[in-house]
Amino acid sequence: MPYSRAELAEHSRKIGRGWRTLQRWVARGCDLRNPESVQKFLAEAERRKTNVRRHQEARGNQPKAPAVSIGKPQRPLEPNGNGECRRQVDVAQELRCDAWKNRRNAATHDCS
Repeated sequence: MPYSRAELAEHSRKIGRGWRTLQRWVARGCDLRNPESVQKFLAEAERRKTNVRRHQEARGNQPKAPAVSIGKPQRPLEPNGNGECRRQVDVAQELRCDAWKNRRNAATHDCS
């Protein structure tokens, strides 16, 4: 027996569930005019709740606090030197590049 949208809204106010939930219950065989049938579906919904959901409801559904960083506080970014934007190259990297240049030059250089 189908229910109209108005009937679902009325039962929704009485039961405390959304009209779409009640529509789904009706599709599964719940008779909204029979309190025993409604209690059966409410008990099933309570049984299917996760432990996390039960815990949240017991605590009053308080939203999670924002995560606080425990690490070192970050320093504000400041320009290096005189404020010019330049590429900083690691000293060790420069030495490796110089070594390869020297090797390449030695291989092409004829010492006669």
